[in-house]
Amino acid sequence: MGHLDKTGLVHASPATVYRYVADLHNAPHFISAIQRITSGPAGPATVGQVFQAAARFMGHPEQITLRLLTLIPERQVSLALEGDPAATLTIRLTPDLGGTATHTAIRLDTPDVATLLLKATMGRMPDDSIRRLDALLRGA
Repeated sequence: MGHLDKTGLVHASPATVYRYVADLHNAPHFISAIQRITSGPAGPATVGQVFQAAARFMGHPEQITLRLLTLIPERQVSLALEGDPAATLTIRLTPDLGGTATHTAIRLDTPDVATLLLKATMGRMPDDSIRRLDALLRGA
């Protein structure tokens, strides 16, 4: 099993970060591997929702299914990336002491890809995702 981890600070409240990442229509704006959402439900996020997406995973274009697995308001969003290879993306949120920023931890787990290969092909994705979130939500 392979994994990538990154923790960084997003200058927005946990509620703001949670609302943004829980809406998978926003995924292409902060997850560099997801190019666009091609279909999925509108409205509030709920566990079990399924979205179709065009993605670039390990350097190859893919059509993937995204399924919301866990929604813990202001704390965690996790989703399954159902494609080849399959993966789980977990975003954990912890308030900064002042409550105006959020420590954001992103973890990508892939059962069929070794960590070394995953780091070589997608190693920047968690860093890029946190930087994008911060740029999008700073001061929101």
